[in-house]
Amino acid sequence: MESLSTSCKCKALTVKIENTFDFASFVDKVSKKNPTHALMQAKAIPLLLSKGKFAQALRCAKALHEHNKDHPLAMRALLTFFKFFFADEKLKLFAGEMAKLGCPADVAGLTNKWVNDYAVNKDFAALETELEKVRALSKNCGDTNSADWELRVCTALAATPTRLLNVKTVIAANKFLQKHKSGARFQKAPIEKFPSAKKLSA
Repeated sequence: MESLSTSCKCKALTVKIENTFDFASFVDKVSKKNPTHALMQAKAIPLLLSKGKFAQALRCAKALHEHNKDHPLAMRALLTFFKFFFADEKLKLFAGEMAKLGCPADVAGLTNKWVNDYAVNKDFAALETELEKVRALSKNCGDTNSADWELRVCTALAATPTRLLNVKTVIAANKFLQKHKSGARFQKAPIEKFPSAKKLSA
């Protein structure tokens, strides 16, 4: 009974902490102090938007656009931000600032073509760039062509120099494809690139 009581107290404490700690405000402060950190700004945008903090998310979008607009993470973060903007009529007064960030004139401009044409610095690994693009096509553009995603990701893996290949990105790509009922071909791809590697676990 004591262990059960302790477990209940721990859960209650966890809930209390979650309810009293404003994580969005913490993220806002940290991202404000690190405007050149691409990952931080990109991750902050959807979180701030989910908490209704549009002005703060706009600041992150501006920082991302100014310092890292050609980063693979910038494309998906800005796409999420633009979609949110178009979904709320009250935000039209920010149209001028949105245009400066590369936002299309209307939501119809946020298509697969916008994602595929987004310019990313070629110094980044091709696999990282392509994974972000197919994620955007899936989550933000309603694309369901998982076979095409797998072909693109496999091609990107083959094109990525070994020195730029990140194991975490390979695992993330595998999980993404499996989530969308694909990935059989991609699981064999690492073996083709690295003959000594074992097949990705299911």
